[in-house]
Amino acid sequence: MSPSPDSKTTPNALVRFARKLYHPLGFSKGYNFTLWFVFGGALLGFVLARLQYLSLTSRFCPATPANDGSTGLPSACYWVTQFPRYKVAMGLHLATSLPGALLAVFQFVPAIRHRYILYHRIAGYAAVLLMVIANAGAMMLADTAMGGDLVTQTFIGLVGLGTTATFGLALYNIRRQQLDQHRAWMLRTWFYLGFIITLRLIQALIATVLTNLPGGTTAPRPDHHAPHALMSCPQLLYVFAHNATALHRAFPVCAPANAALLHAQDGVVPVPARLGPDRAENAAALEVSFAAAGSLALALHAVGVEVYLRLTGAEEDRLRRVSWERQRARGFRNPGSAGLVRDRVGDGVPWVTREEEGPVVAEGKGGDGSSAEGVVGAEDGKRGGEDVLGMLA
Repeated sequence: MSPSPDSKTTPNALVRFARKLYHPLGFSKGYNFTLWFVFGGALLGFVLARLQYLSLTSRFCPATPANDGSTGLPSACYWVTQFPRYKVAMGLHLATSLPGALLAVFQFVPAIRHRYILYHRIAGYAAVLLMVIANAGAMMLADTAMGGDLVTQTFIGLVGLGTTATFGLALYNIRRQQLDQHRAWMLRTWFYLGFIITLRLIQALIATVLTNLPGGTTAPRPDHHAPHALMSCPQLLYVFAHNATALHRAFPVCAPANAALLHAQDGVVPVPARLGPDRAENAAALEVSFAAAGSLALALHAVGVEVYLRLTGAEEDRLRRVSWERQRARGFRNPGSAGLVRDRVGDGVPWVTREEEGPVVAEGKGGDGSSAEGVVGAEDGKRGGEDVLGMLA
């Protein structure tokens, strides 16, 4: 029996139910709502779970460090609790990155952009400012974060300076009314910053692999040695919750007889990197795996956002035409290419608008057949499609 003509256009009960959920939020396409729900929800959950850490000395770095993952890494908290510089830096980082990320989640809800355009603009600038300050705090911590080795410092600097630069590119393009490039750079920046969640998943995986290598928790072999992290005796004493007896038993070199090493910051002890009941070894496993996990996570996010941008060329073209209209109305030279576009800064094919097609239609059909409108940028009062991958974690 052949389907009726209306069966191809009439949505089933599941689609109708889903639309009742996402249409009030301003989404016109089911896949956009799904992406926002998954990735935005992950970022929202990550932020909400860590708001408790704004209480720096009682929740994030208590006097007695926990070994269940409910607090900050004990080896890092030693620096925060003992040195004012790192306490200020960590407080600055947490107090700005968490609110900034929280604002970003709701920046991608179309209903908010449609109805509260001024809020969208103010919140956008606030989120950028907060994240730039958070980057500064992170770079202040770089020389001790996760062991503070050269690779880790370089990686933290790359992320901090890189995302600050891409925020600048996004803001420059919106000031020039180049909406397509503003969209692209904002998506890239938040996509890059979202690596911190993926990092934790990869970091746990790498630490588990290191633990199960020969020389980890298994019987050591002469040609295999477990990776080690370097920690000072005062740092280890904090990690062991100031239990000197337990410290001396695990690391005899930190015994009172070695008073010079026991109180020296520049004397270090190799700590095996493996997961288990030992606080110091747990911390070492996470420190050793941080740079590798961060590099992989950042690479995945960088590739993922470029794939998304390539797959949404129609939205880029629509925003380019909106940019042309706005730039021409405001008297910009080279309307359509007043921002940082390929044909202006490189050897891209010159962009030419097709005026005979008339102005860009503000309202159209969404991917699921529904009519929709959306805000095209922080400075755009017109309506268009939604982008949700900017908060991918």
